[in-house]
Amino acid sequence: MLVEEVTGRDYQDYLQEEILSLLKVNAYFDVDEKTRSRLAISYDYESNPLPVYQDVFRGAGGLLINAEELAHLWAAGMPRQDGQKPGRGILEPDSVEKLYTTVVEHGEFMNPYTSNSFLESN
Repeated sequence: MLVEEVTGRDYQDYLQEEILSLLKVNAYFDVDEKTRSRLAISYDYESNPLPVYQDVFRGAGGLLINAEELAHLWAAGMPRQDGQKPGRGILEPDSVEKLYTTVVEHGEFMNPYTSNSFLESN
């Protein structure tokens, strides 16, 4: 993973220490027993409970976050009403702009399991 190669640090640790904790966002990758007891239960077509799925591809998903924390994280990418630029002083505004830059045009490969990864351009 690029983040790990460039920083020499584990992706999970880097994200937690350099972004999430600085933005005061409570989110994590690992599922311990306390966390597992608070997660929604998925069921198969016969109504049997399914085990908690834990994504091993950390950069592609697997971040456990509730709606309120996710909104806080996404808000960091937007300018504030008081004029503070996107990034909340944690991320450079130019870096935030790159996060929202179209990489794949509409109609090409689309992954339905991502959020805001593909922006349609006109």
